[in-house]
Amino acid sequence: MTEFSRRRLLQGLGAGAALSLPFLRATPSMAAGSAPPKRFAVFFSANEPINKGYWDPGVKSGAALPNKLPDMMSPLEPFLSKLNIIGDLKLKTRDVDPHKGGHTGIGHTLTGRINSPFPNASSEGQYWAGGISLDQYLAQKMGVEALTLGAMPGGGSSGASRISSLGKDQPVHPIDDPKKAFDKLFANFNLSEADAAKLRAQKKSVLDVVAKDIARLKQRLPSTDREKIDIHLGHIQAIETKLGEVSQISCSPQNPSYPSGYDYKSNKWLPTTARLQMDILAQALACGITNVATFQLGNSGSSQITPMWPEENMNVNNSYHNVAHDWNTQSAGEANRKAIEKWNFKMFAYMLEKLDSIPEAGGTVLDNTVVLYAKPIGTKHSPYPMLYILAGKAGGNLQTGRYLSFDQVPHNNLLTSICNLMGYNDAKFGDPNICTGALAL
Repeated sequence: MTEFSRRRLLQGLGAGAALSLPFLRATPSMAAGSAPPKRFAVFFSANEPINKGYWDPGVKSGAALPNKLPDMMSPLEPFLSKLNIIGDLKLKTRDVDPHKGGHTGIGHTLTGRINSPFPNASSEGQYWAGGISLDQYLAQKMGVEALTLGAMPGGGSSGASRISSLGKDQPVHPIDDPKKAFDKLFANFNLSEADAAKLRAQKKSVLDVVAKDIARLKQRLPSTDREKIDIHLGHIQAIETKLGEVSQISCSPQNPSYPSGYDYKSNKWLPTTARLQMDILAQALACGITNVATFQLGNSGSSQITPMWPEENMNVNNSYHNVAHDWNTQSAGEANRKAIEKWNFKMFAYMLEKLDSIPEAGGTVLDNTVVLYAKPIGTKHSPYPMLYILAGKAGGNLQTGRYLSFDQVPHNNLLTSICNLMGYNDAKFGDPNICTGALAL
């Protein structure tokens, strides 16, 4: 078997066939007075957050966030009490990755590992991530299917367009059509119990077939690839177990309405697509469809996005990627650059508002979730300083309302901290030679 065919095989393995079926509510029902489930969500946006001067809240590390954030971040002010702004981490994996280039950082963001370049790669974007991403890792730990959504994430032919990965060379392609996302998630909500049982049986049958096929193919693969297969088999077994746990969480999902002429592939409709996807993500978490979800707004560079949206008061007749590169040499470049990043924070605030509007025991869905805001690169396409934000209180386990600076500390440590907040005692995440342990949050 050639290297290329092994890669193609591994990209198609896992529970891919089974996961094409509708999601099933697989979260145990919450008895009165019991704690809500732990949840993790990601909001990813493209390019860099401009220089630190544009996002530094102006207080010392460990201090409370000021009432007024830098203008670019002002959409987040309603959520100050539920945020931790985390500055100055470093993508140290970039320092040791032989596959160079600023936009390779998207593959590092959730994996904490160097990328895996295509054989005979000749350009920056020709790679897949080099390990499992945090969202998929936590989903496997929880025995749920991770929800991966996107708005104009770009084609799936390179690592520069994917943040989620089941493992090395195994990208997860986000659902970029809200209509398909809603149908996949909520198709079974109005089923009778008998029909729901049939669907669970169908899904279990597909999982059984996939597991047998994987086990048979495992014997034909090198030992390094067999380890990946074992991970997938474990994931399938966890999903099968959860299929026997039927949720009784009360939920009435609302099918989104779509404007006349709506096209999820069109730049014109990107703000609409983004909000639709975040509406669906919030409902999926609240309804117990899954406890892990990512939303990808664009890809690493987002050259396909041109912010000409009158309804958003945006009229930047240039691609997001070009503005990110050349803002300090263009007429009105700084104003355009800040406007785009402010819009990104506006979209992030929209996700937080949706999660915070859903009440449940202990507060709101946001209070019981950890939401990570991440970008793939730092100032001037460098791996430092990086800006991250954690929103939500992890069910009361995370103190919020602070600015925290961890100068030059590897971003792997933040990923490790999230594992711990989810209830897992991981000492490190990603490359063990780079990660030095969890942050002191």
